[in-house]
Amino acid sequence: MKILFINGSPNKNGNTAALAETLLEGKEYETLNLTDYRIGSYGQTFGDDQLDEIIAKMKEAKEYTMKRFAKLYGMEYAGMAMDKSETKELGKSV
Repeated sequence: MKILFINGSPNKNGNTAALAETLLEGKEYETLNLTDYRIGSYGQTFGDDQLDEIIAKMKEAKEYTMKRFAKLYGMEYAGMAMDKSETKELGKSV
């Protein structure tokens, strides 16, 4: 996997996914929908917490699109598009 798109939206097929589809058009990528994982809030401990699975996928990827999450773990940030007009430009650098 070269690019990991991390979708934090509760709507897996909403605007965020549509922006990623435009941004990553023609590129090999995997989508990780955070709503598919159980992640406890800071300070909570759950036996079935899946945060480590998400971090492992981030480490496997060469690039990813979720800034705040990436910065927490010292990974390089590829960029973020705020709307469809920015996705084409950002897509050139991905």
